[in-house]
Amino acid sequence: MLNGRGYKAGRKLTAIVSLAAVVLCSLFGLAAKWDDKPVEVLYSTDLWVEGDQDDRYDLAVMYSMDSIDLHLLLDNALEGDLQDSDLSGKRAVENLNGLFGKEIVPMIGKQYPYGSGEKEPVTDEIIRRLQAMDGKCTIITVGSLRDIAAVYEQAPELLQEKVEKVCVFAGSYEQTYDEYNVEMDGGGYNAVMQSDLPIYWIPCFQNTLWSQGDHCSYFQIRQKDVMADCDEELLKWFIYEWQHASGDIDGFTVTDDVKKLFMEDLRNLWCSPLLPFLTGEYTEEDMLQEYQRDTGRQIAFPWHFEDDVFNGNAVKVFTIEDRENYVEFSKWLLTNIYRDKKT
Repeated sequence: MLNGRGYKAGRKLTAIVSLAAVVLCSLFGLAAKWDDKPVEVLYSTDLWVEGDQDDRYDLAVMYSMDSIDLHLLLDNALEGDLQDSDLSGKRAVENLNGLFGKEIVPMIGKQYPYGSGEKEPVTDEIIRRLQAMDGKCTIITVGSLRDIAAVYEQAPELLQEKVEKVCVFAGSYEQTYDEYNVEMDGGGYNAVMQSDLPIYWIPCFQNTLWSQGDHCSYFQIRQKDVMADCDEELLKWFIYEWQHASGDIDGFTVTDDVKKLFMEDLRNLWCSPLLPFLTGEYTEEDMLQEYQRDTGRQIAFPWHFEDDVFNGNAVKVFTIEDRENYVEFSKWLLTNIYRDKKT
């Protein structure tokens, strides 16, 4: 089982132990770790019913984190009434809420592109949430950047004050290919990437479509590589979403044949194994020690961020030390997360 921040462990203490600990802390003047506040995270995803399965991988990882306060934004740019339909991804969120015992209500992102001049209520809602936060916020985008760009255009000083970092999963490192997240709203992408915010850039590809390199997070697995020991109810949710099923998930049945097909399916991944480190849920040192203890493999942590520039603007860019170790470590991490689903 993976171990996160002290906050996570503290939340799980029983009432009796907690009371005793509080008494001891008051007697000896010690501070209780479980008083740590959760990390505020604004997570923007282009999850929708017909979208790629990797968005489900990512969302399940976000739900697994105990030490964050998740502000979820569905940035699927669906038009009109479709934004409130099952196509929007809201059903997937509702089912995950039930699995993890959470009550997250997603915001629905802008449908008009950055620079269109169209004002939409979600921008003000994001601003209100940022204003209400006591501490800093980490922003993670795994889809379009139009909503973050709109907030920055309307309230740049607020973002400068409130944002710890903006983690952008988008683009190609050599900027020779307009990857999908860029293509959805190129104006919004460039506005954020060339802002004065602390940008942590995780390019999806090195140069062209499906290309790999030292500065892109893309890799491919078979679903059985991380799902073989998946929590039973979570696996049911994954297969339900994979089949684009409809109706009550409680009545959904997974046959052996369907499960076998699911396990053999190829899956493209970009974000999932990086997310717990970007939020601070896990530390590199702790997870590396657990990996080495579980596998017997002695490796250096397989990735880091280094200084770089994007069109002349200073950013931090994702950098892989060893791609084989990166992929193997990622598979190990996701296997543990999906097996040890917490409620």
